[in-house]
Amino acid sequence: MSTWTRSKNPMSRDIQSDEVRSRVVAAAFQLFIEKGYEDATIRQISERSGVSSGSIYHFFSDKEGVFQHLTLQVFETTLEVAEHGAAGHKDAYLILALKWAYLVRLFSADKRMAELFSVAYRSWKISQELLRVATSRHRKLLGTVLADWNEDQFFIATLQLGGVLSALVDERVNLDSLNEEKRIRALLSTALHAFGVEPDKIQGLIQKAIKLLPPITELAAGLGAGDLNLRGPVVDGVARRQPGKLAGVNSPKSAR
Repeated sequence: MSTWTRSKNPMSRDIQSDEVRSRVVAAAFQLFIEKGYEDATIRQISERSGVSSGSIYHFFSDKEGVFQHLTLQVFETTLEVAEHGAAGHKDAYLILALKWAYLVRLFSADKRMAELFSVAYRSWKISQELLRVATSRHRKLLGTVLADWNEDQFFIATLQLGGVLSALVDERVNLDSLNEEKRIRALLSTALHAFGVEPDKIQGLIQKAIKLLPPITELAAGLGAGDLNLRGPVVDGVARRQPGKLAGVNSPKSAR
């Protein structure tokens, strides 16, 4: 079934490996939205992607590994979109605000996206990796502005931000009582304060971030899973590839 073959050229093998990973993640994203995380299987991902089950296990270990790769890719792509939205602006705090506001836009636009985040935060393996990556990203983004900060300070600020984001995800999945702007303001008020923004500048940064917030469709630039329309109140048009039907899972289980 698989069209993937091993090449003797190391560079060619690297390219093929990236292509295989992309195909698997794209197929998994589609299946997670169609069937939900629990009901999607490695066999189905294999059939959808055209990659053998053995190759999927080789690259990702199990279904949770595929999901972790997918989640990290969503976060990385979100940062790229935020940086694009802040083009022409050199304020590192604005880029920070745009990144996290965009994540809120994603799960506010469709409950399935909130359910994806909910699964990720309930998996210690995935949430730990997200925390590590986010802390590193924040240190890189704000290292010049916060030159006197150490690793623990960046970690603690990132932890605070993640806690509020997780709470807002749960609110979206279980209550859905807030709109997108209220969620953004709640998250950014905490995030900007945690990362040392002066109180009298926080609301101005939030307002600017909301104004510059890119449309959801820009997320598709870095993901490659085909077009999947969002359900629910879509902001700025139609978005692509949002997984869902994942709520109520305490931790992603191994592939079936």
